[in-house]
Amino acid sequence: MSARRREPERLEEFVFESTTMVLAAGLEMTKHSITSAPGEFVREKGPLGIGSTWRCQVFEELVGRINAKEMGALALGAGLDPKALPDRVPCTVTYSNAGGFPSCTVQLAVDGNAAN
Repeated sequence: MSARRREPERLEEFVFESTTMVLAAGLEMTKHSITSAPGEFVREKGPLGIGSTWRCQVFEELVGRINAKEMGALALGAGLDPKALPDRVPCTVTYSNAGGFPSCTVQLAVDGNAAN
């Protein structure tokens, strides 16, 4: 009997919801009268260089953090190789306050095409 290999998860976008960081990022975008802006994910190495998390930021405001598995799923969803990601990856951050629930939706910018 052959073992089935599970297809890796692919995410087109990641949503950060209702945190102080999301509110700060949304406030910064509101100051610029926009709801979508270029941002970036920055790799944060773990203790002794083991493991990593990814920090998402826009206008130098922290939006949130995701783990390496979530970043890998985002990379696959954008058609990128998760193992070949640089330490800084451009993204597009879109702020929403629909229904009084603030959120930031993030998509990786393929070929560096972040929203302006």
